[in-house]
Amino acid sequence: MKKIVIVVLIISFVTLTYTYMQHVPIPTKNLPVSVNMIVLPSPPHYKTIIDVENIELIFKLINDSDLKPIINYEKGWQVRLEYKGGSVAIIENKIEINGKWFKSNNNISAIFKDFYLNLDYKEELWQ
Repeated sequence: MKKIVIVVLIISFVTLTYTYMQHVPIPTKNLPVSVNMIVLPSPPHYKTIIDVENIELIFKLINDSDLKPIINYEKGWQVRLEYKGGSVAIIENKIEINGKWFKSNNNISAIFKDFYLNLDYKEELWQ
């Protein structure tokens, strides 16, 4: 009987851990009102995005990136998104969403830098 309980607990733990790791913590329903998009190289520049269509597109680009959870201790970023309730840091094909790291087959950083260059917002120095 003890073996069965131990096996059930182990299976439950593994299942919950796997489910937690697969969850991408990015808003899909209640989108933020504005997003600061910061890009490197130095000095960092940013644009404050307030158009709903552009904000929806940002989160659609992230959600469509086929992200796989990874363990990553890399610091820094090439593109950073800051919004009320969270942040996203992007380095090449790796992305940190509210403290969780994911990897994509695409160079997400390049996609977002192109997106940034095509935005029609005032560019300012990031402080």
